[in-house]
Amino acid sequence: MKIALIGPGYGHNIEPYLNSLNNSNHEVDFYFHNKSIFELKYKNIQYFKLPLTFIKLFFLVRKYDVIWLMGGGRLLYLVSFLSFFKKGKCKLVIFPYSEVLPRRTTEESFSGKITLLALSRFTLIHCGWFGIADLLHPKLKKKAVVHPMGLNRFYYKSTDNPDPDIVRLLEKVDKESYNFYYPKSFTRASRHDLVIEAVNELIKEEDFPDFKVYFIGGNAEDIERYNELIYKIGSYKLENKIIVLKKEKFFKTEDINLLWSRMDCGLQIAEHDGISTTIFEPLINKKELIISDIPPYKYLKSYFGFELELTPLNTNSIKNAMKSKVNGVNLINSLEKEKIHNIIKEKYSFETNINKLLLRFEKTN
Repeated sequence: MKIALIGPGYGHNIEPYLNSLNNSNHEVDFYFHNKSIFELKYKNIQYFKLPLTFIKLFFLVRKYDVIWLMGGGRLLYLVSFLSFFKKGKCKLVIFPYSEVLPRRTTEESFSGKITLLALSRFTLIHCGWFGIADLLHPKLKKKAVVHPMGLNRFYYKSTDNPDPDIVRLLEKVDKESYNFYYPKSFTRASRHDLVIEAVNELIKEEDFPDFKVYFIGGNAEDIERYNELIYKIGSYKLENKIIVLKKEKFFKTEDINLLWSRMDCGLQIAEHDGISTTIFEPLINKKELIISDIPPYKYLKSYFGFELELTPLNTNSIKNAMKSKVNGVNLINSLEKEKIHNIIKEKYSFETNINKLLLRFEKTN
């Protein structure tokens, strides 16, 4: 197949696709915005910088069998116009990384209606998790294909040559305390505020064992939200309990695993979410996990076959869940952790699942 991959030119979201497609028998052109660092690494792919080459894409569009937009953003509206120029059998595919676009399709606002119209021009909407498909406007349901992607093989490795910035962050992690790790973007969907409130309640308990909570930003960042959270931490005088690790770059997953090696429990406290890698990172590193009770996470049991306790999204429930972990109550035993690790590795393999998806594209061309 001849594939046009359109998306960001940076970060861990796109690299697994480039790695797999570079080693496939498909011909791939990668149209990227922002700075790309991959041209020298994946040499079987042709690279075209956006926005300068987007007009050229309109003239080249008929040579592609698949046009695959990653994420969306403002490119959604431009790429949707390619549907008028593509050849009949070409698939125009979008993979929304998050819940933002699916949620917008059900809004009665002008932007909601425009988003619905733009997405209706795509041949199919690739949903990386069942919860994403649930959020789509009913008119788009028939275009939705739920095909989980998964973790690439690097998630199961630790580096022998760590990034100096990871080493610097590791030095900030207390080796003696019980450590919670909350690696979510500083956005309003991620409920750092509830974690801060829970910590503020926990420290009021006498003779409670020492613990720390570590925040670190993800791909997105709302500066206003970040400042609110820093102010909240300061107002409760929790700077010694909640440590914000400054992330200055995208780290390789092998480096991220070094951080997990110093942690005891992951926090996945989200108001809404697709299916984040931060759910799986603590589990494949055989750590504890506290996860919020929201609809997308209820699919975890039916898809993987293991059950995670879901914590109601309120301060008291989160406090009690954290308290149990620190006190050694309701822990996952080592045999169960090994079982969960192996199930994720088998069922949630990026390399396996992308090949299945590409085969699906080929068979329906």
